[in-house]
Amino acid sequence: MTINTNIQQVFGGIAKQLQSAMLDKVDRALYSSLLGEIKDRIFEKGKDSNDSAIGNYSKPYMKTRLKWNQPNDRKVIIALTNELQNDFKVVPDGKGWGLGTTNELNYAKIKFVENTYKRKIFEPTEKEQKMFVDGVQLYVNNQLNG
Repeated sequence: MTINTNIQQVFGGIAKQLQSAMLDKVDRALYSSLLGEIKDRIFEKGKDSNDSAIGNYSKPYMKTRLKWNQPNDRKVIIALTNELQNDFKVVPDGKGWGLGTTNELNYAKIKFVENTYKRKIFEPTEKEQKMFVDGVQLYVNNQLNG
């Protein structure tokens, strides 16, 4: 007697779903670890994607910043109300995960600031990119070596 089943297809499908879910989790975790680095660089240190100072706020604009209880430091840290800083997070990008905002206004702020200072700010630096790649390599090595 022969029993025909589709057990191989079923297990193969389950394995693909588990693998996809695991990769999704790793992708999100890697972006989450990168998020803290990028937020610190931009919103605390005032550095762009080349790890250079973004710029200096004008003296007249400093009055506005002080009204919002921001530091009395001319170093551009792209924070006035902290709305953009709070909204910059790990977000789905259609293929997995990435870093971005959850609303169009904050996305427009990013574009405005990058156009104003004529530099990339929200893209990862070479060091941050290396951190991400190192995280992927560590994950792959752990999977291959058990």
